[in-house]
Amino acid sequence: MSKIGVGVGEDFPVDDGHGGAGAGPQGSPRTEQEEFEAWKQRRAEHRAQRDAWRAQREEWRARKRAFKENMRRAVHESFGPDGYRGGPRYGMRFPFWAPFFVLIPILAIATFVAVIAAAFEAPFAFLALVMGVLLFAVMRQRHWRRHFHYDYGMAQGPIVTPPPSPQQPPAPPPTIAGA
Repeated sequence: MSKIGVGVGEDFPVDDGHGGAGAGPQGSPRTEQEEFEAWKQRRAEHRAQRDAWRAQREEWRARKRAFKENMRRAVHESFGPDGYRGGPRYGMRFPFWAPFFVLIPILAIATFVAVIAAAFEAPFAFLALVMGVLLFAVMRQRHWRRHFHYDYGMAQGPIVTPPPSPQQPPAPPPTIAGA
């Protein structure tokens, strides 16, 4: 049993309950030369293991490169020199603005959700916005009617047939077949 404030060591051995019988004889201290030789042995084993790992990884990489080369050769034989993607390496190239087409639906959904949230958060402001849009539409209704709804390139007003020209004889009245 140890005592408070007293270090444990040769002067005060720790009682482990077995009476010190399980400790066995201590080995003789090793010389520096023996420790150096043991360290060299451990270092050589470590280097051998590391070299084995590196060789294994290099073998994997070589097999991977060979597989890719076989696949490229097969694609070249099957689909031609450009491969199946339409380009020599990267395939079909998109213009820089192509990702914005993905953003358009996202922004439309976000705008719709924002409008709905605004209607619930500030209903009177939303109602004022809707009334302003409707007022603008009513004020512009004449413009819309003139350009989009009724004006198909014709003059406004009733359709008037021109009088017959004097050089042409009048058309005979239509006859009823079988009468």
